[in-house]
Amino acid sequence: MIALEQDESLLRVARNGLAPLPNVSVVSGPLDQGWPPAAPYDVILLEGATETVPDALCRQLKHGGRLVCVLGAGPGARAMLYLCSGHDVGGRPIFDATAAVLPGFVKRPAFAF
Repeated sequence: MIALEQDESLLRVARNGLAPLPNVSVVSGPLDQGWPPAAPYDVILLEGATETVPDALCRQLKHGGRLVCVLGAGPGARAMLYLCSGHDVGGRPIFDATAAVLPGFVKRPAFAF
């Protein structure tokens, strides 16, 4: 299992807390890019929200792999289950949820009429 963290203080906490567990590696890097060196993954769990579909993470799933996250910000957000089938990834809402948006997963401002 891979635990990815980009905040240095949280990285130290994670390494100390997960050190006794076998088969767990704590790595440092940008959350929105995932950890490609260990891909493909059976399951990716985001412990926070994303305002956009995390495409970089979806590309790291193996065929039949799943990604679970909260999509959206505020009270209108939904827990989502994404499933990889070949090169396609589809998602469906599984329940209403709310969580803080993770660093790197904020929707970029776009011009619209």
